[in-house]
Amino acid sequence: MKRNSIRLLTAALLLASAQQAFAAAGTTAGVSIGNTANVNYKVGTVDQTQQTGTATFVVDRLLNVTVSQDGSTYTLVSPGATAQALKFTVTNNTNDQMDIGLLATNDADPYGGTDNFDVGTFTYYIDDGDGVFEPGVGAGLDGAAVTFLDERTPDQATGVWVVANIPADEADGNIAGVKLTATLHDSTAATAAAGFEAPDAADGAVATEDTGVDVAGTVQNVFGLLGPVGFDSDAYKVAGATIAVAKIATVISDPLASANPKAVPGAVIEYCITVTNTGGTAALNVKIDDAIPANTTYVTDSIKVYSACDYANAGASVEDDDVIDEATDETDGISGSKDGTGVHTQVSSLAAGNVTPQVTATMFHVTVN
Repeated sequence: MKRNSIRLLTAALLLASAQQAFAAAGTTAGVSIGNTANVNYKVGTVDQTQQTGTATFVVDRLLNVTVSQDGSTYTLVSPGATAQALKFTVTNNTNDQMDIGLLATNDADPYGGTDNFDVGTFTYYIDDGDGVFEPGVGAGLDGAAVTFLDERTPDQATGVWVVANIPADEADGNIAGVKLTATLHDSTAATAAAGFEAPDAADGAVATEDTGVDVAGTVQNVFGLLGPVGFDSDAYKVAGATIAVAKIATVISDPLASANPKAVPGAVIEYCITVTNTGGTAALNVKIDDAIPANTTYVTDSIKVYSACDYANAGASVEDDDVIDEATDETDGISGSKDGTGVHTQVSSLAAGNVTPQVTATMFHVTVN
């Protein structure tokens, strides 16, 4: 009867702790707590031998694990980007050392948008503490990929990177939600390397029994194969460049010097190729290659680059015809050249323009043979 009363009291204390969100794991599971009541009495005027009553109980294991994602908005990624990482914190709130299984799955967008795509295989890394994903082995790096968290002590919080590759064909603005689920398992040398052992059920036959809390804060007393879990979600959002190309040819003069020039032999034709970025991120090293059409002759040193088809504008960048590598040819981020294959220009960065489209225009002249 005494033992049952003590167990009821213990359960009540554990429930109270659960309702306080488990700020700390509390007394370690398996600790024996006991005290002794002393009774002194007399028979007549004579003191009698003191009588004692002792009650002892073992602190049960309060199983609880939480997961929280460390961001407050989307993690922006490029189409086709590899090893893109989401940061979570996994905390062992159990009053005992535990192993924690990790499982990331595709999920809805936690920020209220529309989930458009799924990523593939997930891998997991333990953060080295600097909050920067650095895969590898060695000092200052986040080590090799792991499959579970080994022997987490009570109240131990662990930064976990969930890493995946982004499909190459995803459009700007597409979203992939990801949920990380952490599952508690017994931490024993016999099972940690080979697999996970489920927590004991509350069957009354073990010295230290298990109770726990699910993610809604509800106390539960019997666990299935995997035991109690915690989870949270984050999301990738594709920030891609959306490129559109347009090309026009305009007759600007002819040998007759007519008011409305025609494309007759000897006429000068102005080509303008515009590249527009309406995406969510900059397009880098945008290179335009255009062959000189048959039956025309390129006009030497006629290449110009501007933000619109406006050849006479004083702001247009005049480019020479040399064939020095376009990436280093100029100091203004724009380069141009002419070789045997045609006209080439390169802009180092065409900024994101999903509100105001960003444009680069390549212009040059040919004469009609």
